[in-house]
Amino acid sequence: MTTVQKLRNYISGEMAAGRLKPGDSLPGLRRICNDLGCFYTTAQRAVKELGREGVLRIEHGRGAFLTGDQALEIEIAWAFDVIERDELAALIRKHLAGTDLNLELHLVEIDSPLQENTPPMPRLSVDAHETGSELNHLPGYEKWKKMLPGATLLHLPFTFAPHAIGVNLDLMDKIGFPTGRMTRGFQWFAEYAEKAVQAGFYPMSREFRKIPSMNWALGILMELSGGRREILSGGVPFYTTAAGHLFLEIARNTHFYSAMKDTPEEDSFYRGGSGLAPLVGSWITAQNQSKFRPDMRVPHLGFRNYLLPDGRRLLPTNRQRLSLRIPEDFDDARLARLAGLIEVLLSKEFQIDYCRMTGMLSERNDIPYSEYFPMDAESRKLLPGPDSVSISFSEPYIYPVMTAMQALLETALEIPECSERILQKMDIRKNLDQWQ
Repeated sequence: MTTVQKLRNYISGEMAAGRLKPGDSLPGLRRICNDLGCFYTTAQRAVKELGREGVLRIEHGRGAFLTGDQALEIEIAWAFDVIERDELAALIRKHLAGTDLNLELHLVEIDSPLQENTPPMPRLSVDAHETGSELNHLPGYEKWKKMLPGATLLHLPFTFAPHAIGVNLDLMDKIGFPTGRMTRGFQWFAEYAEKAVQAGFYPMSREFRKIPSMNWALGILMELSGGRREILSGGVPFYTTAAGHLFLEIARNTHFYSAMKDTPEEDSFYRGGSGLAPLVGSWITAQNQSKFRPDMRVPHLGFRNYLLPDGRRLLPTNRQRLSLRIPEDFDDARLARLAGLIEVLLSKEFQIDYCRMTGMLSERNDIPYSEYFPMDAESRKLLPGPDSVSISFSEPYIYPVMTAMQALLETALEIPECSERILQKMDIRKNLDQWQ
């Protein structure tokens, strides 16, 4: 074993025993020589090497000091649609308490631009799309890979939200249309829509998003096509078929509204304005009727799964992945503190707390859903199992096509006399081969 490694082990042992903490000075070189059993010049070189690595801070005339006494600034980019910023900050502080990482965290929206700090600040992102530095050189990476199926060099799976059709059970009772009548294929939809309109509420509603996309219809399209993914982005006709025309009728009976958390849309599904919502995620189990979401008030909430021809449930799924942008020349000591933060966020304790607060599901393969997710009959419809298959919104071939489809669909809805021609164009435009 080299003297440098011996010195590393010596420092780790002293810290574990509580005799050394960040900011403390290292014992003198003669004491180190004694403890390590090495020559003075060898110990001197080892101290200088750990100084270059950032483990020690060497001050001429004063000695060598253990780094970590100065706060490490880290930018954390998060999507605050399932948790409030203050809630997340408090949760992270709670789980960092008792560690010696000494971090100064800056929480920002996921789509905010990178900060131009001097020196540059590392950025940890929890999102489906952002990417960053390779993670395999971080201490702990091999352990994380084992408990997070799907981990890559650039991303660590974090949490996910399976989706189904949201059902207002009170409104279904009002019109005498139980979910048991909602069989596979949506042939029931026309009768249901007529009853809903007669009773004075919208059959289905969906909010507009910042980036227009037809992701809201992903489950409907897959069920109508019998689970054939090639209809989403391939050359197989769909929109001009009977199933495509049925989809257009469903879209015509869907009320689109602008979503604002602080000024709820009274006609939305979440305020009792429609009987169905096409895409409601597991997050609703934590947020429905919570004090933080005045826009979500569905007293009796149910779900109807999307169904495949073989009877399996189809779960459209939104995934959060953890990525990290690390400035160049980031030393080992600061990398270890970054890894310590990731270790906290991936810990069983943090994951359970976060999932209870948000309704998201943990990607860890060693935490049963029952430890944090409601297990009533309706909520269980959102849980993956042997009888289900997932399709992710973030699959690269889905996102651009769905964005193009939404623009065409809106035109078809606004100009009914042109709808047949627009459906033909949708079949052409969804073929990615035509985009080359």
